[in-house]
Amino acid sequence: MAKVGKERFGRVVLTLLAAFLTFGGPTYLPYILEELAFPRLISLLLGLASLIIGLILFVHLLKGEEKVGAST
Repeated sequence: MAKVGKERFGRVVLTLLAAFLTFGGPTYLPYILEELAFPRLISLLLGLASLIIGLILFVHLLKGEEKVGAST
């Protein structure tokens, strides 16, 4: 039972991370990096990378959920 709770907690944390990377990364990361005097191109590329990583993480989490849902 404790293992199920830990897995569920881990999935929640990864889902929140994916949401932050998908929505917050491209929105706020370039702004913060430009304020820290990073070149605009690098900050935009890092924002795009965070969007892609967040989407990949969401897809991974959804695929894992389909496997769990199919077995019960």
